[in-house]
Amino acid sequence: MRSGHGDVWYEPYSEHETVWIGPHSPGWTHVLSISGSYLEEHVLSRGGRSVFRVEYDRAVDGLHDLDHFHDGEFVEMIGPVGNGETESGSIFTVYLEGLEFPGGKQSLSAFLTLVGRLTGCFIDREWLAETRTLYRIPADAWDD
Repeated sequence: MRSGHGDVWYEPYSEHETVWIGPHSPGWTHVLSISGSYLEEHVLSRGGRSVFRVEYDRAVDGLHDLDHFHDGEFVEMIGPVGNGETESGSIFTVYLEGLEFPGGKQSLSAFLTLVGRLTGCFIDREWLAETRTLYRIPADAWDD
């Protein structure tokens, strides 16, 4: 993918992360990674925030786990294949009703539904049509 200025915006596993950031629902911000190797979710979740990571890479590994980070720490995950069982006290438990995790696109849809239930906002056409800002994050931005 190229911007109108000849810059390459999509570079899988690049040292530079390109993200689309904007409002999601009250109290939530959505960060969609367009390019790069990975975001530093433990950094983004500092200060009492929660981050849910849904990662899908069709060309390499397919669907990864749905991960939950809170206040700078990894908390829990749900795998893309299984019965959706969670540990006692999981934030996911009360939102799992009716969801199935057979793998592939059906599990991706279940992950996005689960995050939508948690945050009170689902990704739909209206959400995708909203204006957000595109940022390129340099590789050293996460250095402490």
